[in-house]
Amino acid sequence: MAIPTPVISPQVTRQGIEELHRRFPKIRDYDQYWDGLKRRLNPDIHRIIEYGSVDYEDRTYVLRAIETGETGYSAKIFQAATHGYEQSGPRAMENSSMYRGIYVPIAMPRAFEHDLRFVIGQKADGEQVLTDTNRDFPLDSSQAETEEAKHLINYYQSLPTKIMAFADLHETPIADVTIWRPFAEKYKGRVLSDEERTSVPQGAFVIVEKRDDVIQNKAQIDFGHAVMDRISEFSPRAPELIVLGKPNDRGVTQGGPLEGSTRTFMTRLGAENVVITELNPDMSGMTKGLAMQAQMAAIEAVLNF
Repeated sequence: MAIPTPVISPQVTRQGIEELHRRFPKIRDYDQYWDGLKRRLNPDIHRIIEYGSVDYEDRTYVLRAIETGETGYSAKIFQAATHGYEQSGPRAMENSSMYRGIYVPIAMPRAFEHDLRFVIGQKADGEQVLTDTNRDFPLDSSQAETEEAKHLINYYQSLPTKIMAFADLHETPIADVTIWRPFAEKYKGRVLSDEERTSVPQGAFVIVEKRDDVIQNKAQIDFGHAVMDRISEFSPRAPELIVLGKPNDRGVTQGGPLEGSTRTFMTRLGAENVVITELNPDMSGMTKGLAMQAQMAAIEAVLNF
């Protein structure tokens, strides 16, 4: 029997918003990250694109991407900090050569600065909500709950090119279990399994979109293995037989459409290959440096596939 969707009262939402303000002060600076990144970019190779800006209280975030290669070529897109607590992706872009692709090092500046998975969003009717920043990518940008997502969706849809590949660089740190899953349960009414309450995969894995066409689907699996093979040079593969409720084939799992997620958005936008990386930077034997190297290897694998 299906579990009914819980009704979350405005009062509960307000309590969640208050907790975000109280528990998660700013711990890093978006502009400082970009200042450091700009110093190592080559203006003959890297074009900084400002695709929008977002105002919050006394702060304006200028949203930026880096484009390389000839205008109009078939694009390979790399996105990081979709969830703000995921730091290996932005660090990987800081330290990679960033060639032959489009790079969005920090998709969600507010989340990045405050180490958040959820931010305060707003529905089209003006109602405030708590938004998981990787569930805010509808094809219709007017339906996005954050201004950051609206601008990024419009930027991707405006690209004059075929999207050959898209990679979203994620992590599953211990904070997902200790902070964000309980937060989702308390303020979003998410029903957690016993496993979700206590554990995260003890290794890296990737998610590729499941396609209806058999040939296309095999191509997704081959793509996933190519990326996972490189990641495994720096991180053990997840040993679990099932990851996120899906079979794990040597670190590759497939999911169907997940509404509002980057992988579903990019599939519907026509990206030929789509992959989501997932690392556990807090597991035994891993370090921040290894997590960064694993993401750098993932970028190289996508570029060379």
